[in-house]
Amino acid sequence: MDYADFPPFRKPSPGMLEYAIQTHDVDTSQILFVGDRPEDQQAAEAAGIKFCPAEVWRNQFC
Repeated sequence: MDYADFPPFRKPSPGMLEYAIQTHDVDTSQILFVGDRPEDQQAAEAAGIKFCPAEVWRNQFC
């Protein structure tokens, strides 16, 4: 599937995150989405997932 042609899976839509959560039966409270774009944060928030900016992640863990 070419996700670029499937709008629900394009950020900031949370479709791809929701699909992964449902497919793998994951508790959203156990997920941290690390991203470097505003669309990443918007998608995470729309899916009810915690978000961490990539720069913060790099500074703390790399």
